Amino acid sequence: MEQEIPLRPDDKPPGGNGPQGPERTSARGSVTNISRPRMIVYPPERPNGSAVLVIAGGGYAHIERGLESIPAARWLQSIGFTVFGVEQNLWHQSRGSRRHGKIEKVQAGCQYSLSIISWHH
Repeated sequence: MEQEIPLRPDDKPPGGNGPQGPERTSARGSVTNISRPRMIVYPPERPNGSAVLVIAGGGYAHIERGLESIPAARWLQSIGFTVFGVEQNLWHQSRGSRRHGKIEKVQAGCQYSLSIISWHH
């Protein structure tokens, strides 16, 4: 069974800024307005002792769960990996964000996710 791990204790990005209201999911599984940054843990039936961090694409406009992260996570899970799928705020949805810092914000989020995985796994 999947488990959610919050990436922020209060469900808000640093500085408290971020999207408000409900998340929006398209018919194909693309997610926007992520107001609760988190990781979804996909534990395998027969663990092989390894973990993988899955980060879906979306061109900084959405998180492509339906076509990217969920299929990849399910396949890796089926061959014994514990999979951690990141669902974090998109750079342009944080008030006051500037385009020039988008890569750094994504990298910081991924590094934080890795630290949680090493503690959890």
